[in-house]
Amino acid sequence: MQKPQVAQAGPLKIDKVAMSTSQDGPVRTPVTPVTMDALLSLRQRVEKSARAADDPNAALVQKLANAAELAFAERNLLFNDNRVLLDQNNESRTRQSVKNTIVGRAKMMEYADIVAAQEKRDKAEARPKGGRGGKRKQKNPLLAIESSGSAQSKELEQGEREIETSGLKGYCSVLRFE
Repeated sequence: MQKPQVAQAGPLKIDKVAMSTSQDGPVRTPVTPVTMDALLSLRQRVEKSARAADDPNAALVQKLANAAELAFAERNLLFNDNRVLLDQNNESRTRQSVKNTIVGRAKMMEYADIVAAQEKRDKAEARPKGGRGGKRKQKNPLLAIESSGSAQSKELEQGEREIETSGLKGYCSVLRFE
């Protein structure tokens, strides 16, 4: 067993003690491995230092390195399985959201017939559809006449019609101011 540096140098030789301790340098803590490659490089450094120092705990260090490697491998397998399941789940969602298009009745069709049916369906979908409700039917036929032309000409036509229907055409007329 080696003596500490102070005991080797003696209490009065402080320079010798300071020089021997400064040569070792600061101890650097390795970065915690996050990936499999980083874990393998850390394992190699630990094995190299364990061989050089003839450490009695080398078997324990070896067991720890093997356990960490297995844990990383299992984690990667679970991650890949989760990714596959996520892709399958997303595939079923997209399949459900796609609208089914019916080309025609169930019958034997050639490719040309299918293309023609698709073109016919596309033309039908491209046609503008009427708005909600549509136009209302008018109950009074006199009001229907008012819907065409300007307001003044409509009023003149309505007056002439009333005179004609009452049989007073020879006695009355409508004045036109222009």
